[in-house]
Amino acid sequence: MRLSYKQDAFDAPRLAAWVDALHSQGQDVQAEWSRDGQPAPQEQATAFALRLGGRKVFEQLRRACTFYLADAESSAQHPVLASARTAGVFVPPRFGSAFVCLGIYALAQAWALAVFPEAFLRLLVPSYAFLGVGHYLWFSRCDKGQAEPRLPPLLMVMPAIILSAPSSLLNIPVFGKYNHLYWWRRAGQPAVAGIARKQGAAA
Repeated sequence: MRLSYKQDAFDAPRLAAWVDALHSQGQDVQAEWSRDGQPAPQEQATAFALRLGGRKVFEQLRRACTFYLADAESSAQHPVLASARTAGVFVPPRFGSAFVCLGIYALAQAWALAVFPEAFLRLLVPSYAFLGVGHYLWFSRCDKGQAEPRLPPLLMVMPAIILSAPSSLLNIPVFGKYNHLYWWRRAGQPAVAGIARKQGAAA
């Protein structure tokens, strides 16, 4: 699983301070600095990668950042996320562009209500209500850092997504922001809470 977002700038001193903080915590991390695909000194780098136990867990190319979250719930990788949040490397989601897409979708659906046959509207209008509830559940659970929303919100949004395709694809950016919000909140929670929750769900 990947989580991608953008920083305001490539801040090498901040990244280096993050690596130092991880080392002080006893984390087995390795920093890789590069420029145009070639190793470079920190002062000249435009790209950065962080490896945990030999596995890449984060990279930044100019402003574009990516966390690789395969082991994010584990006791090993959770401190990396938590430390990244504290260091300002992991930033909270910005919903602006996603909400613009959602607004365009709403306008498209308002136009659809004016031109589509009444028989189709009987299916479409109820699906909008389920879509709204699905958005609410998805956001509220992610905002609390609860277990990733899976079936209930997905079932609620799918009717409107299918019936209003392809314009419904404009919902995808905000779903991505919900996922970002989930990991941002989880990074601020104790690791033991996340692991205990996961073990409880498995039981």
